[in-house]
Amino acid sequence: MANRKVSLSTAATEYLSEAMVALELDNDRPAVLKIAFAKGYISCKDAIPPELEDKKGFVIPDGVISGDDYLLFKHLIFEKLGQTIEDSKQIDDYLARFIDYGLRVMHDEIKNMSSLDNYLLLLLQPVL
Repeated sequence: MANRKVSLSTAATEYLSEAMVALELDNDRPAVLKIAFAKGYISCKDAIPPELEDKKGFVIPDGVISGDDYLLFKHLIFEKLGQTIEDSKQIDDYLARFIDYGLRVMHDEIKNMSSLDNYLLLLLQPVL
């Protein structure tokens, strides 16, 4: 199992590049997308991120999130929704929504850091 092609918003595309630099993962976009999903999932508490209106940004290619990672993310989405979904296109839509939301949260955190802060260490701090 793996994701199908999904698009992010234009703003999230800019935030993705910013997060890659802040995390010093310039050559590992898939890792940053997975971190963004986790950040979006944790930051949403009990809510679901809103549907993306602007899907003209970066296109996450087929299979970027696959295997055990995809299975884990899928079941985390089920848990957040409180129900299962059989339609893989709908699962991928929720995946993109959490990633997009996570990139927005990461952008806000990066923007509020001082020049001496390390974003990777900030990510490791517990969520309150």
